[in-house]
Order: sequence, then structure tokens, then C-alpha cells
Amino acid sequence: IDLENTLSVKLDGTELSRDDLTIPDSVSSANSIAVLATPQLSKGNHSIEIEVADINGNIQNIKRTFNVSGANDLIIHGNYPNPFSNTTIFAYSASISVPRMESLSIKIYTVSGHMIRSKPLISPEGVDVNDGDQLTPGYHELLWDGKDDDGHDVANGVYFVVIKASFKDNGSNSDKIFHVKKKLKVARLK
Repeated sequence: IDLENTLSVKLDGTELSRDDLTIPDSVSSANSIAVLATPQLSKGNHSIEIEVADINGNIQNIKRTFNVSGANDLIIHGNYPNPFSNTTIFAYSASISVPRMESLSIKIYTVSGHMIRSKPLISPEGVDVNDGDQLTPGYHELLWDGKDDDGHDVANGVYFVVIKASFKDNGSNSDKIFHVKKKLKVARLK
């Protein structure tokens, strides 16, 4: 990819300057590259268009539209690997307009409805959910070691994960707390 001469990123029809983009000095894969842009976006619909060419002049142009929500929400990206053998990582984004969530809980159930894990999970860096930055806006990951609350490995099978987040209302009633609940299916094969 000829990033120096051919990369063009347009947000809502306006080209972003190179100063607004973070481009890595080196890449680990010849098939992809991650370019980071962190613009301040207003609520509503937006579009992004990315154009780049390889060193042979083959041009790739991708256009996407997306919506920036003003509502507080928890977006669950899933877990990986799934199915898992020893550990799995739950990925989520907190789309919130407040500095922090009030709380985040993750409970894991068997298909029969028996809760096997209610203790907090940890970040891949080893930080407890409610002690770390996992309550702040943005993308986060939490690690499940495949154990129940007693520290025993769970059996092979399908498990249901219920993730609940609590947010303070950022409107006129700042004491009001509302809750978001999401569900996820996870398989363990050891």
C-alpha cells in the first residue's frame, strides 16, 4: 500500500488531514493496516470514504455510512475465541455521554439457567472490572478464564452471558440511573 502518496480519508465529504490520522511506522501483516482517526462527531448520520492504491496503482475505494447515537448504550462485539478452550475475551464498547458507568456486571449461566459465575471478570491486563477503566467510554475487553465462582473449570458446553451496565442520566434529572442489559452465547470445547 502506498500510504504516503495515495491514502485519502474523507469524513462527511471533507478530507481529513494527515495530522488527524495515526499511521503506524511498520505493519505486522502484508494484508492489512490499521489507520486511526479520532474526530469529534455530532449525533446523527455520517459517512466515511477511504481510498488507497498499492504500489502498482491498483486503487481500492471503500465507502461506509454510520450513525452516532446520543443515547447511552453498551455495544457487545462478541467474544473471541468462540468456541474457546481455556480463556475467552469479551469485547464491548461503552457509548456513553457521561465520564463513567455506575456499574458493569457480567454473569454467566448454564443452558438450564444455573448461574455459575457472578464474580467480576478481569481485563486482559489483570485489572478488576470495577477497579479499572472498563467503566469509561470506548472499547474494552474482559477475560474469562473458563472458571466458575468457586474456581473450578466449567465443563464443555454452551453458556449464556448476561452483561448489565448502569448509567446516570445526563439530562435534567441527574439522579436518575438507567440500565442496559445484553446477552451473549458462548461455547466451551476443551
